[in-house]
Amino acid sequence: MAAKLGAKKVFAVEPSYLHETMTRAYIEANDVKDKITIIKKEPLNLSKEDLEMEEVNVLISEPYFVNSIRPWDLTCFLCSRLSLRDILPSDVKVIPQIGRLRAVAVDFEDLWKIRAPVNTVEGFNITKFDQMIQKAISLTDAVIEPHPLWEYPCKPLSDAFNLLKFDYATGNSQNKVEVCGEQPITSSGTCNGVALWADFYVDDTILTTGPVKTLKPDCPISWYMNSQQGVYFINPLSVTTGN
Repeated sequence: MAAKLGAKKVFAVEPSYLHETMTRAYIEANDVKDKITIIKKEPLNLSKEDLEMEEVNVLISEPYFVNSIRPWDLTCFLCSRLSLRDILPSDVKVIPQIGRLRAVAVDFEDLWKIRAPVNTVEGFNITKFDQMIQKAISLTDAVIEPHPLWEYPCKPLSDAFNLLKFDYATGNSQNKVEVCGEQPITSSGTCNGVALWADFYVDDTILTTGPVKTLKPDCPISWYMNSQQGVYFINPLSVTTGN
């Protein structure tokens, strides 16, 4: 797209063989072979020689990575951006400029049950089994799990709120980030999880991997279908507006 819009030279960094092959097919189909050079390296291993000693004016990312299945994988682009700091000019324009990790408290209709104890089945008390499973979960499962939430109905119990902000434009970062705070409940129900997703900002345009429609109390959330969201399960808790 950059080549079609008038860029003098484009370097496509594609370390994946499959993506490199696909990109090459796009290049040939659009007749821009004279403008685009494919570099089969990880960003961390790039040098000025790979860029033919050219000064890069714009750094563009989708941002998408092969292992991007969780919303917090948006840090991959930040790491790549930082690894290029020494070979890019300080005033390089970065697209997207900002990434945000966002969240909302939710009432899942069914998904919460995969982490819930069974207690009694057909008159049989299986509490001991529940305890064994819960202990195994705490030792082996991730605290936040990826799930395609468009498959699992849920309603919002709070407004969407920001957890973390990543400044891709400046490349400023910290080795450790801690966030704490409170989020008011805006709708009564049973809070059994917190859903997380990533938003990317390109000037005034927001590319979201989360809700695609405005959140409304007592209305199911419409989720972006081509990405998984993160879920932090909590023990079911009855909440009322204003909690």
